[in-house]
Amino acid sequence: MDTVIFSFGVVLFLLGLIGRVEAREIKVGTDQVPARVIAAVIGVVFTLLALGRSGYLSQEVPVAADSPPPTVSWEGTWNTAWGTSINDTPSNIVVVFETAAAGEVVGSYEYLDPERQQPVRGRIEGQASGARLNATWEERGEGTLATGKLEFLAFADGASFVGRFLDAGTPESKLWWTGEREQD
Repeated sequence: MDTVIFSFGVVLFLLGLIGRVEAREIKVGTDQVPARVIAAVIGVVFTLLALGRSGYLSQEVPVAADSPPPTVSWEGTWNTAWGTSINDTPSNIVVVFETAAAGEVVGSYEYLDPERQQPVRGRIEGQASGARLNATWEERGEGTLATGKLEFLAFADGASFVGRFLDAGTPESKLWWTGEREQD
């Protein structure tokens, strides 16, 4: 019986939709409504009625169980780049991360400051959770010190990451920092 009601509803809806119902108008309250509109509405009502009677509308939708985010190991050597755009020319800064304990991550890097032509040494210390690394960074060059915060998010394959870092000296700065794991 539900199949008949469903079919009738769909047919009425389609006939109303494509205008195959006589072009008469029916008085509804104080308004004149085209018969095809009423046929389409009745068709929707019959369709929903049939779906409701069949139990289709009350079925639970299967939802994937909450699963923890993938855990990524940050340990290793990463070829990285940073800048104002994710497409900036690679800075070719190698970062080496070590995992201390219980998600603690420590990293170090070194690069040549292009303005001063002096080496700069940096250190990253933070906490990893799943595929995310939240950390602070500190750089020391000859007579300079810079610090800030960063957040990296590794891709599920653990072979690359993308993130943002803030320079404490210029808090409005939000620069990109990307990296790819060096293959052994």
